[in-house]
Amino acid sequence: MSAKVVTDQAELSQTEARLNELIRGCADEQSVVYLDPGRARADTSSRISTLVLFDHLRPTMVGYAILGDASEETVGRMMAR
Repeated sequence: MSAKVVTDQAELSQTEARLNELIRGCADEQSVVYLDPGRARADTSSRISTLVLFDHLRPTMVGYAILGDASEETVGRMMAR
């Protein structure tokens, strides 16, 4: 069995959207909260810069700062429970 390498941006976006929906379905908004900071990590062309995810997977320090800002409100709400 071989893995298919997807390079088409539209196909990648569709695949990411399907994956996010599967993950979102695991959240009960009580003990498991789904947070999608997708727009916060993308540039104006909706692409993720290597300044944010150096290998398009793992965050850089800039990426972690963006994720922290994007999740601050949700984490604060969870901590208040």
